[in-house]
Amino acid sequence: EVNETWLTYDKGFSHLKNLASLKKLVLTKVIASEEDIAKLKADHPAADVQWTQPDEATVIKTKEQFQRFRDKQQKANP
Repeated sequence: EVNETWLTYDKGFSHLKNLASLKKLVLTKVIASEEDIAKLKADHPAADVQWTQPDEATVIKTKEQFQRFRDKQQKANP
């Protein structure tokens, strides 16, 4: 199960492509595009992929967390 994060196909879901035995993946309050979820499901047609989109407060909180992480990385690696 994956909770309250922000994923794209290229920088997240594509890494699961080689998991042929994937049976179930629960994505709770995950920021993702419908297109990327469709690609994920196409990679794993037999898997039960359950996705719930986040509410606006979760989107704001998650994006702020990602921005803080990026800012920290940029300061560490100028």
